[in-house]
Amino acid sequence: MATAAFDAGDFTAAVDHFHKALAQDPNNLDIRLHLANAEARENIAHPDGDLAKDPLLADARQQYLAVLARDNGNRQALERLALLDVNMRQPQEARDLALRLIQADPLNKNGYYLVGVADWGNVYQAIEKARQASGAPI
Repeated sequence: MATAAFDAGDFTAAVDHFHKALAQDPNNLDIRLHLANAEARENIAHPDGDLAKDPLLADARQQYLAVLARDNGNRQALERLALLDVNMRQPQEARDLALRLIQADPLNKNGYYLVGVADWGNVYQAIEKARQASGAPI
């Protein structure tokens, strides 16, 4: 039922079903990954302002971290968590995860992309502040 709801785009129902499945089998890493993915997709479908304060994304992050606690090189958890951290404006965390992804899977092009996005995120605010302080036009 959970995967059918997810495939149908009903992420609210998918999250509910995956939570129930996780309660039945808390050691199942696949359920945790599916739950985190559904929570992230639900947030994309219905964003509510500040991503860093969104409870769905906070739980998705916790699910990915729980997977990594048991399987340190889980490529899907590393990639999705790095992407989540980029979107939550946590570029250093995203960069660290992307580097771990590259180490686990050197051929994964998304890892390299995420490092670049994270690096840009790390310097953008400083560059923008310097531009504003200098009075340079946009």
